[in-house]
Amino acid sequence: MNINHADKVNIKPGYGTKESGEFALASVKAAMEDLKLKKIDGLCTAPLSKELVQSDSFKFPGHTEYLTSEAGASDSLMLLINEELRVGVVTGHISIKEVPSAITKERVIAKLNILLKSLKKRFR
Repeated sequence: MNINHADKVNIKPGYGTKESGEFALASVKAAMEDLKLKKIDGLCTAPLSKELVQSDSFKFPGHTEYLTSEAGASDSLMLLINEELRVGVVTGHISIKEVPSAITKERVIAKLNILLKSLKKRFR
């Protein structure tokens, strides 16, 4: 899908379609390319339908994992941010029944280290 023709994509807020999923994925991929080419300094994303972006070229549980893979990073941290809070997610895109076993001391420390670096670098 060519995101340069966004005016030709029929997207209705609140209603997901195959076309809107393809457009969302194309947008995330284009943003990642711009990051790699240093055209942009950062990326802020909104939630997207995990079901509608799945395809032969996208088999990640969410776009956070896709961005991590494309960046060549071994780990990442999804942040939820507003004016007052910076919240890091330890477990990412897994089912709720998997959360207890996924929270380990080592994982919490690793995520806290990423959060600390991010707070210092991005939020001073």
